[in-house]
Amino acid sequence: MNQVLENTFALTPSELTKEYRRNRKFRELLETGSFIYIDGMLVANNPQSITLIDGQPTLALDVYNNPLGYALSFDVVHLPLHKEIPSDFNDSEREQKSKSFDPDKNSMLPEGLGEIVNRQKELYDFVASLPRNLGFWEMMGRLIEKEGSDLYDFEEKTQLNEVHYYRAKRSVKNPEKVEHVASKSVILAFAAGYDLTRKIADLFLEAAEKTLSLTSNADIHYAIVLDTMIGVKMDIKNEWLESNEIPRLGSSQRI
Repeated sequence: MNQVLENTFALTPSELTKEYRRNRKFRELLETGSFIYIDGMLVANNPQSITLIDGQPTLALDVYNNPLGYALSFDVVHLPLHKEIPSDFNDSEREQKSKSFDPDKNSMLPEGLGEIVNRQKELYDFVASLPRNLGFWEMMGRLIEKEGSDLYDFEEKTQLNEVHYYRAKRSVKNPEKVEHVASKSVILAFAAGYDLTRKIADLFLEAAEKTLSLTSNADIHYAIVLDTMIGVKMDIKNEWLESNEIPRLGSSQRI
């Protein structure tokens, strides 16, 4: 067993993607939509921790001063070296560390997450209840109708355009006449814009015979956006993607 050196709340994007890829329990917790990745921490998506104004998140001062009870913690573990390190390396270069999520040390979730969890469950139940033979465009049109979105709201949320909106709307009335195959990036832009977690996005991807792969660096980043940026506006989601050299969603998707 690896030696635990300390406990921390800080998590770099690289450490986040690594833990998301390897740790199923960590993914299952994040897919509830209960945490926002902000300022290098995974913080409870509730009013005590985060202020969300027009999709712009701001961390509460109390969280900065003491993240305990607001943010997820991670063990810093020492990894055994698998090969000899040259003796002229200094101590920091010879030492290998990693961060690991331990669900037992994060069993007491912060209060005030019920609204987020219930909202995601409502959305999942709605999408999962749709007939399995529906294509992506009709499923998208059904959710647009459920949310009462007009064209302006759709474009504002997703940064997609009127072509996508009217294609989805037409598919509800005449599904057999909409044969256009949706691209993966369009599906992800729609899911991110409507604050759907990866678990819900998977249902739309499945309808288009596509998947998010844990072996793809880009797909893991997109999954993290879906799971850890609920309520955050698309511009900020795209800024985070681009800062990690991942193509943005929405504005460049024309088909």
